[in-house]
Amino acid sequence: FTGANADTVGEVGRVTISSAASPLGEAMLLRRGLTTGQRYVRTSDLRFQRTDRLRLELPTDAVGTPTAVLRDRRGAELPVPLQVAERADASGAFRWIVVDVPLLSLAPGDYAVEVVHASASRMTPFRLTP
Repeated sequence: FTGANADTVGEVGRVTISSAASPLGEAMLLRRGLTTGQRYVRTSDLRFQRTDRLRLELPTDAVGTPTAVLRDRRGAELPVPLQVAERADASGAFRWIVVDVPLLSLAPGDYAVEVVHASASRMTPFRLTP
């Protein structure tokens, strides 16, 4: 696709739509921080601060044990342990993979969380701001 307004003239992006269904859905990002109190709140803003808490929730209907790793902007795995859990959806039709990402020890920069479950892998990028 090509942008049509003055801000995106000349920018081109590629969109690939796979014909195969993935057992791992897109991640929903949640934030907990000074403005949210003890609640996690959905966000579409991929920028976080070190004092925030980041949680990803991905829907799945696959069986198995999910894993998650934190990657730097070059794709290298970082030795930061991520807490991975599962919970049933209220509908009973699928489960949520829940990944808590500690941000306090990270430097400002670009990162991604890679979740692997069954035969699927999903990368979710985010930026840590000063």
